[in-house]
Amino acid sequence: MFRCIIAFITAVFPSMLSAQQAPWEWVHPKPSGNAFYTCVAADASTAVLIGSNEEILRTTDQGQTWTIVHPYEPWLRFLNLASVRTQSGALLSLAQVYTDVLPAESVLRRSVDAGLSWERITEGFDLLGARDIDAAGGLIAACGATTMLLSEDNGDTWRHVDSDPGEELICVAVRSDGALVTGGRSGTLWLSGDTARTWSAVTVFPNTDIVKVAWYDTAILCWTAEDSLYSLSVTGELLAASNHRATFPDTWLVHEPVVVGYEDLRDGLGLRWSRSTDGGHTWSTLPAKRTIPFPPLCALTDSVFIAGSGAPIRSTDAGATWEGGPEFPSYSFAQIAFRDDVNGVIVTEGGEILESNDSGLSWVLADSGAAAPNEVFFLDDSRALLATKTGRVLLSRDAGHSWKTVLESGSPLHLVKLSSTEAIAAEKKRLWRTSDAGETWTVHAIDTSAGAYSIEKMAFADNRFGALYGSRGFYVTTDGGWTWTKAAGQTPPGIYSIACPRPGTIIAVGGMVSTGMIHKSDDAGATWTMRYVDGGGFMEAAYVTSVCFRDAMHGLVVGIDGLTLWTADGGDHWFTDSGTHTLRDYFTCGFAGDSAAFAIGYDVIMRTTLTADPVSVRALTNAVSHCEIVSCAPLPVRDRAEILVRLAAAGNAELRIADIHGRIVKCLKSSTLPAGEHQITAALGELAPGSYLLQLRTSQGTHIKPIVILR
Repeated sequence: MFRCIIAFITAVFPSMLSAQQAPWEWVHPKPSGNAFYTCVAADASTAVLIGSNEEILRTTDQGQTWTIVHPYEPWLRFLNLASVRTQSGALLSLAQVYTDVLPAESVLRRSVDAGLSWERITEGFDLLGARDIDAAGGLIAACGATTMLLSEDNGDTWRHVDSDPGEELICVAVRSDGALVTGGRSGTLWLSGDTARTWSAVTVFPNTDIVKVAWYDTAILCWTAEDSLYSLSVTGELLAASNHRATFPDTWLVHEPVVVGYEDLRDGLGLRWSRSTDGGHTWSTLPAKRTIPFPPLCALTDSVFIAGSGAPIRSTDAGATWEGGPEFPSYSFAQIAFRDDVNGVIVTEGGEILESNDSGLSWVLADSGAAAPNEVFFLDDSRALLATKTGRVLLSRDAGHSWKTVLESGSPLHLVKLSSTEAIAAEKKRLWRTSDAGETWTVHAIDTSAGAYSIEKMAFADNRFGALYGSRGFYVTTDGGWTWTKAAGQTPPGIYSIACPRPGTIIAVGGMVSTGMIHKSDDAGATWTMRYVDGGGFMEAAYVTSVCFRDAMHGLVVGIDGLTLWTADGGDHWFTDSGTHTLRDYFTCGFAGDSAAFAIGYDVIMRTTLTADPVSVRALTNAVSHCEIVSCAPLPVRDRAEILVRLAAAGNAELRIADIHGRIVKCLKSSTLPAGEHQITAALGELAPGSYLLQLRTSQGTHIKPIVILR
């Protein structure tokens, strides 16, 4: 929601921002970690991977090393679908660019220098709903939802086919003699032997879609949405059938005589490589470790294949075995903690403990055995504590190298640090305490009459003030957790994480449905103010998942689809930086002292270097003030409201009203407005009584104002 603020900050305070907030960088997996959807070979040594939002990787040594030739563009919503090498050696990449809701246009780009630079082709390329592209001989075919285009001059010009099957197409394959095969939503496999002048139905697969087709000599390979692979003759005779899933079409490669693919077996049965050398009649399989995500494949030579993912892998024996990938196996990273600016640990959901001694630039496997972690932190330079969802607290006396169980409760535990020797572990109605750095633990019950049970989150500002969040809302303590009082205010909905940056202040983040929210209380939970809300949209954050503070003023939240938000004023204002260059989901964040910040999630570690102050409060205040809801009258609102908004610059503006969960219930104004103040009359009689949020969204930022509707 505040993602547009960064553009203004960059323009007004460029030196401040560049000096004080470094870009995010991939730590794991290398070289990028992003999602790649298509792979194409330029020659026997060179290949390119094209990923989400225009990121392009390139190798010139058969996949041994990779360089980024085009960076991820966070706000270019490109979905790259397929790539192909033409007879002349040019590379073509077909993509679809999205608006917030629906596909907007198909984009075809071409490279004539083996993937180093790309140009967009527009002459005659008016394909709607792009799906697939293929080339053989001198013919190139691209299919869309309702039509097919052909080119016979290396993609310079395109023409609509004389006739097409007349259905929504998904895939196409071209043979060197000009024969075409295609299929789509109806389950009908169509064949043309005269360059798409006429079509005939080869066969019909009822009640399913055809998701990928390929030529194998004179036979047709056809993958259906029901996880089946068929080999057919051009007359429709079934030559072979097997159960092989095309999760994404480019996760299969046909390079005669080899057919090889990467499959998700569903139902928790794992992943595998499947390979055939006889057109699908017989198969060999090989277990596969998870990569990021399901990798597209391409062949550089008859023996060297590339499988692109966040950390690309390769085969030198035509897909029989694979090598490379992440420097250590892919993990679901769960918790992170640093004892200083340099030394830290990450704990994975599976219990593996990774260690870094260089401020998080690299990680090595240190230990295992702490499955399902909840919280981890350092007490001092040598001692660390770790709580788990399985009811254990583990203690490390050697800075995270090894761990020993010191408490077993049988129920999930949440852990907070009070001092270098004190900590509290919360379990349902009980609190466990240690005053000797985790060596021994004593238990005392929480007052059950107050209803504080089923504790889900816990945070402390110091060794006195803390907050619990559980099934009956918030409870606060001012004596280090010995006594607890139920917070007077109404608990915000959908909480995923809490923090107490200073005594009396609670930050609660989370979301519901497709909404991310940040709430703040400065009076120990008696009242709450919403400081951020994102109503969501295509490829936008559905909710905020974690919050952390490095001191009383500077904090970070992370969320779904690569969301990162910063505060430099204790949580009053939040802004998004230039992006973590990913659509990956983050579940935890953390600081390495004053040197770095981290966003981690499933199979991804992101890092950014910090200096003294990640953002200027003055810049934040200035940026937010450039779009403002000045007033709304009357308050409370009855049937109509007069809303005054102010814009510092001309541009597109949208005024919307959302419910308390952030769901947009009505758009009040959406148009291009000049700079200055604007009076907007809103008819709200159809809305039910209750609390709502006015949202003003412009290119300068977003402003929120709460209102109440009465009848």
